[in-house]
Formats: sequence, C-alpha cells, structure tokens
Amino acid sequence: HNLKAGAELRFNPIYLRAGAQYYMNPFEDPRNGSDIWIYGAGLGFRSNQTFIDFAYTLRTASETYGLYQHSPDQVDGFEKSINDYRAVNLMVTLGYKF
Repeated sequence: HNLKAGAELRFNPIYLRAGAQYYMNPFEDPRNGSDIWIYGAGLGFRSNQTFIDFAYTLRTASETYGLYQHSPDQVDGFEKSINDYRAVNLMVTLGYKF
C-alpha cells in the first residue's frame, strides 16, 4: 500500500506546505525489503507574475541484508547487516507567468 497526505496554508503572498508519504514493503518476508517514509516541507512566495518555491524532502528506510545462510549460531541462521538510509533533497523553483 502507498499512502500520501499533504496540506498547504495560504497567507498571500506566502504559501506553506507539508506532507508525508508511506510506501509499504512489497515483500511478505520483512528481510527482503523495507517500508519507506518520505517527509516534505515547502515555502513559496507568489506575486502577480513571479513565484519562487523552496522544497525539502527527507527519505528514510531500513533494510536487513544478509548474503548466505551458513551459521546456526546466528539469529535466523545467517549473519546480517541492518542498514538505515536517509536521503535529503532540496529544490528551488523560480517562475515567471506571461
């Protein structure tokens, strides 16, 4: 399942935005993938013909990674690594309406 939600507040000429996205792990076994969360925020300024928007997003995910099942001493029978990912994206949009 994928869920997305967001909101915008308008205080002319300033616009404030925020939102979140959730992407569910597509695999039944949680060792094969990860849920992904994306959080976003934005700020915009608009006039009659020009606008500028700033956006920030943070993407987070965590995965369990293991190469081979070889050791009965390990939980689930294999050595594993739990990897946490974070990615930041910044964007600026500048426009002119004519």
